[in-house]
Amino acid sequence: MPRSETRLFPALLRHWRTLRGLSQLDLALAADVSSRHVSFLETGRAQPSREMVLRLGATLSVPLREQNDLLRAAGFPDAFADPGLEGGLPPGVARAIDRMLAQHEPFPMTVLDRHYQVLRTNEGGSRLLARFIVDPGALPTPPNVFAMLFDPRLVRRFVVEWERVARTMVARLHREMLAKPADAGLAALLRSLFEYPDVPEDWRQPDFSTPSDPTLTARRPRARIPHDADGVQCAAERDARGTVPRELFSPGRSDREGVRTDRARHLGVRRALLDAPRA
Repeated sequence: MPRSETRLFPALLRHWRTLRGLSQLDLALAADVSSRHVSFLETGRAQPSREMVLRLGATLSVPLREQNDLLRAAGFPDAFADPGLEGGLPPGVARAIDRMLAQHEPFPMTVLDRHYQVLRTNEGGSRLLARFIVDPGALPTPPNVFAMLFDPRLVRRFVVEWERVARTMVARLHREMLAKPADAGLAALLRSLFEYPDVPEDWRQPDFSTPSDPTLTARRPRARIPHDADGVQCAAERDARGTVPRELFSPGRSDREGVRTDRARHLGVRRALLDAPRA
């Protein structure tokens, strides 16, 4: 095993143990191993077996994708498949997503991956996105929520108090990077945001002093609409289990398709985050 890998597993194990707030003795008791062995694993004096890596990962409630990272760091192949839309989802998951997209019509719904790329939308979602894109030719493939928010050629000009919203979203990325330090995609996404114009450099430093406001307000690009009906509010909130975000979409007028959206004050629109596999 390369020397760099022998050093990586102890660091990852110590990171997850610390993140869960456990001492070496706590982890040893929970995993039914000796505290001396845990100590030797964290200092690199002992090499774990594949079964030990999986036992410790399960004890620490490490997500399955990160358990694969632990296995690779210890010199073992992945144990858990990482399916995506391109490679084909399990049939039950694919049917559930299809049904959710269809059932939410005519209201918008999007399917995102863990890096905020828009993988699928229903027809309502496609119509909503089309209304707030300044230059469709600048839209990346696949579309990315953060790119749309930060690129002046996309949605940025329609967002009310853009600087406040953008800073909140950057703080969210910082939090997710702290929770998933091995996720290179999140780090690359954060770096890409500072390539857009007028993004302050001091946002590179995490700032969690301001609580996150769950509401985003965007001006509809139709000048003839009165100001008091001129808004789209999207509020992201977690359900009781904290697993599936929901968004509230409450425009003030009906759209051109004749859908009377103003009859409902609060219309729940679920956004499915495709982040398989999960623990």
